[in-house]
Amino acid sequence: MSNNPLFEFEDTDEKVTEWKGMPEFKQPDKTAYRQIIVSFEDEEGVEEFSRLVKQSLTKKTKSIWFPDRLTNHVSDLFYYDAENDEHPDA
Repeated sequence: MSNNPLFEFEDTDEKVTEWKGMPEFKQPDKTAYRQIIVSFEDEEGVEEFSRLVKQSLTKKTKSIWFPDRLTNHVSDLFYYDAENDEHPDA
């Protein structure tokens, strides 16, 4: 049996009953259609490629999306109790 009480059920029938009527979760596929490794002989090649794709490439850049797309940065998102106005920055 699991150490997590949320997932403790007596038998399979109880599991089915617990989740009956819940909507199915479908995760959209956000993986790349195709990936290509591009190698450069020198810094001038990197700069020219950067201009061609119209994206900034730094020494730390490991990958880019083309065309450029917004990345979801969720590390600064959080939940708070709006009823009690307990916002962490309040």
